Amino acid sequence: MKKKALLALIAGTVCLTAIPTVAEEAADTAVVEEITDEAAEEEEEPVPQTFTTEDEVLSITVPDEDWKEVSDPEHWFAITDGDDLITIEHLRNGESLPATAVADEDFAAMYVGYVSTRNEVFVVKGSAVEQENLEQLMNIIATVRILQLDTKTAVEEEKPESTFAITAVDKDFTVTASSLNVRLGYSADTKIIGTLSKGDTIHVIGTVTKDGKDYGWAQVKYNDAIAFVSSEFLTEKKASDKKEEKKEEKKEEKKKEEKKQEKKEEKKEEKKEESKSDKKKITAKLYDYDGKTVDVFRYEGDEDYQDDKGLIYKRREGTAPVYIETKSQKEWSDKKEYWDEVKAVEAEEEAARKAAEEEAARKAAEEAAARKAAEEEAARKAAEEEAARKAAEEAASQAAEESEEG
Repeated sequence: MKKKALLALIAGTVCLTAIPTVAEEAADTAVVEEITDEAAEEEEEPVPQTFTTEDEVLSITVPDEDWKEVSDPEHWFAITDGDDLITIEHLRNGESLPATAVADEDFAAMYVGYVSTRNEVFVVKGSAVEQENLEQLMNIIATVRILQLDTKTAVEEEKPESTFAITAVDKDFTVTASSLNVRLGYSADTKIIGTLSKGDTIHVIGTVTKDGKDYGWAQVKYNDAIAFVSSEFLTEKKASDKKEEKKEEKKEEKKKEEKKQEKKEEKKEEKKEESKSDKKKITAKLYDYDGKTVDVFRYEGDEDYQDDKGLIYKRREGTAPVYIETKSQKEWSDKKEYWDEVKAVEAEEEAARKAAEEEAARKAAEEAAARKAAEEEAARKAAEEEAARKAAEEAASQAAEESEEG
């Protein structure tokens, strides 16, 4: 809730007599304020509600349903309507009363009252953020009723003080509320140091527990400071959500880097253009292999040409006067005779290639003729050998016949 600076201090004392008949008569008394304004008459009348302390010793009645009971480790009992705060503290018989509270930077005015049973004293404090709200708080505090006069048993059976602890957590959560307050402490009346919106991611480093049970508050890291938010309005981020989030972050980083690079290039070009404006402009004509031409220009001190369409012709490394058009990678030269030299060299290379081919063909023909002659000579010798063999066989056969006849 939002709390304002100190404006005033009002303190009073409410003493309820420990006589049952007086308490019963006070309980039967009610004050009803009639609203005469015509616009207000059309509205629904507020419904009063009564809260009872945990030990059922006291009750307090509020005028409407805006008031809610809140869990606050700093107070025995606390209710609030979102702005103003009413707290009740109790002391046993023999304990010292606390120092009288004063208005501070959070509340403009305060009203303090005391209610006594036979064994306890209850300190009832109303804290108003606006001066004009104090009267209503005083009226509410006046509704405090004693439900148990002899509270000796209640005191003896009082539960031990609650134990608060923080369990370590290391997870990312998503905010589900349209607006979520970030506070310095884990209670609704601690100072607000910021707000989160629906869909925001917050890193939770701990959860608050009361007597070992979840207390409904999460400890978070907020702007490099430790703070607390209501865990009711948080949902744990899924692994898939984190992956998508990282992808989106990388995309955004890439876009930023690309824009950054574009700006650098733009500035570079701007500086280049500024420096060129002070230099002498040199015009030229570039020629391609087929004799086509293009009019280009460059600035004194630069090696590269460009044409009126913005195409760049970069000087190729080496001694030849050749320029490469960066878009099509086509070669140009600012010397027409360069291409004549290139064509002459190509013609020489072509003539040498043809001569080499003819020489290779001649050698191949000679090798084929020699191979054919060798094959023919081998065939002739084979024929002669075959004829000699047959003649020898015939002579041997004839001699054998003649021997048999003799």
